[in-house]
Amino acid sequence: MPSKLNSRVVTGLVSFVIVDSVVEFTSAERGFLLLVDSEGGLSFEAARNFEREEVANPESSISHSIAREVISGGRTIIATNAQEDSRFTEFTSVNELRLRSVISLPLKCRGAIIGALYLDNRMQQEVFTEADKELLEAFCNQAAIAISNARLLAEKEEREQQLQEGVVRIEQLNRELESANRKLEYQVEATTSELKEVKEMLLETQHELEVKYHYGNMVGVAPRMQEVFSLVDRIKDSNVPVLIQGESGTGKELIAKAIHFNSPRRKKRFAAENCAAISDTLLESELFGYVKGAFTGADKDKKGLFEVADGGTLFLDEVGDMSQEMQKKLLRVLQEGEFRRVGGKDVIHVDVRIVSASNKDLRALVEENRFRRDLYYRINVLTVDLPPLRERVEDIPFLAEHFLAEFGRTENTPPKRLRKDGMKALQEYPWPGNVRELRNVLLGVASLTERNVLTARDITSKLPVERPVVPGDGGMEEITIDEYLRRFVTKYQSKYSDTRIAQILGINRKTLWEKRRRWVLQR
Repeated sequence: MPSKLNSRVVTGLVSFVIVDSVVEFTSAERGFLLLVDSEGGLSFEAARNFEREEVANPESSISHSIAREVISGGRTIIATNAQEDSRFTEFTSVNELRLRSVISLPLKCRGAIIGALYLDNRMQQEVFTEADKELLEAFCNQAAIAISNARLLAEKEEREQQLQEGVVRIEQLNRELESANRKLEYQVEATTSELKEVKEMLLETQHELEVKYHYGNMVGVAPRMQEVFSLVDRIKDSNVPVLIQGESGTGKELIAKAIHFNSPRRKKRFAAENCAAISDTLLESELFGYVKGAFTGADKDKKGLFEVADGGTLFLDEVGDMSQEMQKKLLRVLQEGEFRRVGGKDVIHVDVRIVSASNKDLRALVEENRFRRDLYYRINVLTVDLPPLRERVEDIPFLAEHFLAEFGRTENTPPKRLRKDGMKALQEYPWPGNVRELRNVLLGVASLTERNVLTARDITSKLPVERPVVPGDGGMEEITIDEYLRRFVTKYQSKYSDTRIAQILGINRKTLWEKRRRWVLQR
């Protein structure tokens, strides 16, 4: 029995520590671990994506030609854009799968190649670097040892059976088994130590989040912002719902995170969803989850954000864009504290603090019968009103310094500075996109300017030629957040990677990919 237990441990390490770790610490979309079986074929030991979910039908998801060439040649293959790589002209699967960034490495142990690690990203080019290659090759050497030990353990069990039948020599078998067990115990001990270090890193990350989103560290010297921080300080320990109101780009999600990470709920999850970015059907599945077989493609049970955030905080952005039907379903959860997954029958009870946000006047929507009055009073127990940037001009110098320092840290360069005329240009512009627009303009200027001092000409070169539209000034109607995102991605996707664009916009890569597909926008 102990050997079977160890075998399960090592198999788990191969599936989760190896594949999940390399997918997490690279920009891979998916990861596959293939082993050479006794007949020379390839078997999939693990197939995972960046959300730590199993990849369906892994056999048809990779280029077997690339994997076999890695195994037969014993060398790493890395491609920045596999579809345009002359090495793969004859590989039909490369074009059929629309592969872009690919890296595949051999698993070598005791001079033999026992399989391959295969990582790809179908959305981005030039994802994997030479530094990634060196790190992954070292990692694969350790992985191959763990896999080999698992096989030795399985071989032990088979030989024990043969021993009972009198087929194998007892003395030789025992020596091999003892050696395999010693190596396996050492590997398990080493891996346990690694997992302990990962746990400590997670605890440090939690602490960093609490420090990062402490409202005392936020930029804002204007009286209106000081009032906001004072209000956050008073409401953070409460469990009642909070409504954050403000124009697009004023930092509503930042305030929501400050409320969560300074509250007693900070040890639990902070989950967020933009109600304007997805359809009703998808929004219902995201919030409440679904059971296997609930609809086409629901091949397993999935938790919704209410379950994920149980004991923590759920942030619903742009709640004013939620349909009447979804408003009714949300109201029931807030009233009863319970719900059912899509297609499910079991009632699930949760304890979640709701923080909502809207750039629209919800009270006006209520009067127009476009937003439920009962839901409005349910989510609007406490209200935080964020001022637009044009009403807190005194914060612009501090925000500019903060964003330029952020750019310097990201690019590992000394932070750039603003000349007086450059600062004046920032303060004279009305910033219809608020803090988000200020950040994007400064990062764009810093990226394109080699000088360390930014001038007014640098700033105005990134501002609209026409007079900016300010909500309420009688100009053109303000564009939606979704349209703003679409225009930004269209303009900068040839300059920045998806990871960088997602960082600038404050969304994750999956959301960016989903939006690009919905916009029918080619990378």
